[in-house]
Amino acid sequence: MHKFAELVIKRRLLILIVTIFLTLFFAYQLLSLKIYTSFEDLLPQNHPYIKLHNKVKTLFGGANQILIVLQVKEGDIFTTKTLKKIKYISEELEGIPAIDIYKIRSLATRNTKELKREAGMIYIETVMFPGIPETEEELEKLKWGVYGNNMVYGSFVSYDTKKALIMADFFDDEIEYSVVFNKLRDIRREVEDENTIVSIGGTPMHYGYVWYHSKDVVKILILTILVIIAVLYLYFRSIQGVVVPFVSGVVSGIWGLGIMSLLGYNLDPLVLVFPFLLALMTSRHAMQKLARYTEEYLKTGDGKTASQNVVEAMFMAGVTGIVTDTFGIALIAIASVPLLQNTAVTCVLWTIPTLLIALIFTPVLLSYVPVSRNLRVTFEMDKEGEKKLGPLDRTLSFLGRWIVARGKWYIVAASLVLVIFGAYYSEKITVGSVMPGSPILWPWHRYNQDALRIVRSMPMLNPLYVVVEGDKPGAMANADVIKEVYRLTRYISKEVRGVIFARSIMDTLPYYNVMGGEGDPHWAFLLDNDVQVAYSMHQLLDRAPPGTWDRFMTNDLKSTNIVA
Repeated sequence: MHKFAELVIKRRLLILIVTIFLTLFFAYQLLSLKIYTSFEDLLPQNHPYIKLHNKVKTLFGGANQILIVLQVKEGDIFTTKTLKKIKYISEELEGIPAIDIYKIRSLATRNTKELKREAGMIYIETVMFPGIPETEEELEKLKWGVYGNNMVYGSFVSYDTKKALIMADFFDDEIEYSVVFNKLRDIRREVEDENTIVSIGGTPMHYGYVWYHSKDVVKILILTILVIIAVLYLYFRSIQGVVVPFVSGVVSGIWGLGIMSLLGYNLDPLVLVFPFLLALMTSRHAMQKLARYTEEYLKTGDGKTASQNVVEAMFMAGVTGIVTDTFGIALIAIASVPLLQNTAVTCVLWTIPTLLIALIFTPVLLSYVPVSRNLRVTFEMDKEGEKKLGPLDRTLSFLGRWIVARGKWYIVAASLVLVIFGAYYSEKITVGSVMPGSPILWPWHRYNQDALRIVRSMPMLNPLYVVVEGDKPGAMANADVIKEVYRLTRYISKEVRGVIFARSIMDTLPYYNVMGGEGDPHWAFLLDNDVQVAYSMHQLLDRAPPGTWDRFMTNDLKSTNIVA
């Protein structure tokens, strides 16, 4: 270590120049570092459930779905003013980038249909498209049309007729949560009034709020830095005592984030605090080096000798501290969530700049900076060459002597009590979200209030998809299969605890037969003939606009979906 310390100080100018060059290089890399939330990175991609989720979302969507519930306080939604608002929201959604326009569903979209029979013919008609009812007669006709449509009543209009649901889906690989979030907030501001509440839930809105509040996190980090600067000044009583740890932390942050950019990782707002903590680790070691350097300088009177003594005495202790901290962070990689694994990889690689900057660059930097008068006063020595102890030093010195003597037994006993207490209550911890909405946000946050309103009135915020898949195209056009799917849908709806209702395309097929039977309710059954089943399904799919049945059936009739 003596030879290593000599070499560091002998080559200090070269080390300083290389450090400056590398800092500029990594600072340039920061220009390409992207700050955003990747939905895929939040899920363990190798888990069987997530593999199934990725497969299903390509068939039926739902991974980046938003739900908008328009609710009136007085009256019901069947007024021209309220219906225009539903239409306005539906149309405005079409202009949001990355939205799947075929999966926008509401009372006012062309893919919301009802089956009608007239003069012995069956035809499919939109419920409320393109016009809005203006007269009382038209409004009453719409109301009864909704009551008689089991695919609309309860799904897009609440049973108390005070709420209407608008659904939309986004393409995963194109969505920008910040853009979607801002547009949805603009829509809400435009629509809400003294009698209308607009509640918005779903992944895009959730992560939009995360992006929005990341600005507040930055403010908190800036405030924290100011507090740290104040504490540093109070301790060292010197600007030098503030600048050196601060510079070391900033250089470490530039290197670490530059490495993240080179790896192609994005900086997720959910883990924005990690880079700050790692840069702070470097600052903490720089503070220790500065304190020791000042003491050595006051003893030797020479900056180079003092810096060499710091490297020689503290390098291995610093390596041990940094490496053990890094192993703790590396344990995050055990989780199979890509976001956490990427964070762990970045943090482990960040060990290199932390070691170099805290244990080599900082002593080199100090060797060029003479000890200020205020630092001399702070670290004033007595006649024996020992630092004079202030109140803080005296307190810590007393604690140190007590801990290694009698205090260790009290600490062990207290630790055992806490372990037993923690082990007992750990069995009672709730895993997952207790309430609708997001545990990341405060319970009284607008998003969580909206989520609670949606779940209570239009329970579609957390749907369960039950997918029935055949071994070849056309597998669903089978009389036996559709009857089993129909039974399963009814079973989920009536027997599974917690399910409000379940929907599938099989709910519509009996109603379609009723229309073919001159409106006779005795025809409300599923057909036994495979050819007739195939004909009925193709009639439903082909006569409807694109996207009408995408949520429930694939175009090749290979898979169908039950939404609970």
